[in-house]
Amino acid sequence: MNNEENQKHFEMVQKIAKINEELNEIDEYFDNLNGSLSEVELYISDLLHYVENNNFTPQQAVRFLNLLKKKRLERRKIKQDIVIKSNFDNIRNKFSFYDQRKIAMTQFFRKEKELMSEYNPRKISVVELREMITGKRGRKSINAKEEFVGSSEIENEIMLSNNENIEENSLNDNKEIVEV
Repeated sequence: MNNEENQKHFEMVQKIAKINEELNEIDEYFDNLNGSLSEVELYISDLLHYVENNNFTPQQAVRFLNLLKKKRLERRKIKQDIVIKSNFDNIRNKFSFYDQRKIAMTQFFRKEKELMSEYNPRKISVVELREMITGKRGRKSINAKEEFVGSSEIENEIMLSNNENIEENSLNDNKEIVEV
């Protein structure tokens, strides 16, 4: 072997060793996820039990909600990483085959994109939640979009759509009254 071949050989061995290090680091991180999730869920459980047994001033309630939100976001990240781990475990063997890597990475990034989608409430609508939090119920003002600054585009569209439906129903009710 000449010097150039020796150099290339040495580079390949180093790259394989680096891949091994990276995979070990990934596995170590993934192996600790369930323990981290358990810790965060116990913390959240303690917070929720505290709410059951204690009263709060408005300032304490805000601090408490911020703490709960922080822990819930931490939990969400861990749960997303658990899904990524599962996805990675499913495609890991495909990395051994040159022609399968592109497919594997496409699957991996598709799942990653799914994880970034917004949560859709299952039991209560976003509009109902907003009404409970703001204390505003019933007919929405014409500027419903302005009342919910910071809402996502979808939420704003829902609010405007509901507002239009309320106004339309109100007009129909008035027509019936006139016709009678």
